[in-house]
Amino acid sequence: MLAYDGSESAHAATQHAASLFPDRPLVVLSVARSVAATGSASIAGIPAGVAGDAIARLNEESQRQAEALAHEGATAAEAAGLEATAVGALTDRAVWGAIVREPRTGMWQR
Repeated sequence: MLAYDGSESAHAATQHAASLFPDRPLVVLSVARSVAATGSASIAGIPAGVAGDAIARLNEESQRQAEALAHEGATAAEAAGLEATAVGALTDRAVWGAIVREPRTGMWQR
């Protein structure tokens, strides 16, 4: 599994993984943080129904962006010769925690 954030370091890690583990499958994971986890103070004055709808829409967009970033990383991994699966995830906790939990929860195995 490779945690991918689109940075130059993540791209370099993808290339390095390909050199270390040629012809091996790779899960490329990108994790976004839920707006509900980060935005509660900023929505304090908004009616609950409106805030709930806004959070749901923003979370959907965050999920889409995480999936797009994971696909970008998987494309780079495939170009380097790896068999890659992209997984975009949304978490309401710390991003690092979602990355650590991912192998145990196996979201990519769905």
